[in-house]
Amino acid sequence: MNALFFRARPADLYILYRNDEKGTRMTILGLVAGALTTGCWLPQLLRSWRTRSAGDISWTYLGVLGLGVTLWLSYGLLTDEMTIILANGATAGAIIVLAGLKASFDREARETA
Repeated sequence: MNALFFRARPADLYILYRNDEKGTRMTILGLVAGALTTGCWLPQLLRSWRTRSAGDISWTYLGVLGLGVTLWLSYGLLTDEMTIILANGATAGAIIVLAGLKASFDREARETA
């Protein structure tokens, strides 16, 4: 690691931040935002897996959210915005997994009823 990392004072960090390219800061901001919003799906996926139920999630919700995420992903691809592509691609993956779990658990519930 760079020795500056361990000896940096707040003023030094501010100078590094100020002299950094705006694009790099915005990319980091976008990646952190994307990680947080995509990561919020993990507890729901784990809960659905553990309880073997996704009955409290409606198909309408998944469909509308999936459409919105797909449109954001398309926007990211068309504008070549990597942070939007990564965040919405991962979110789309989580929605697909959740929809698969819901379909499987709904089928199991109908068969046992």
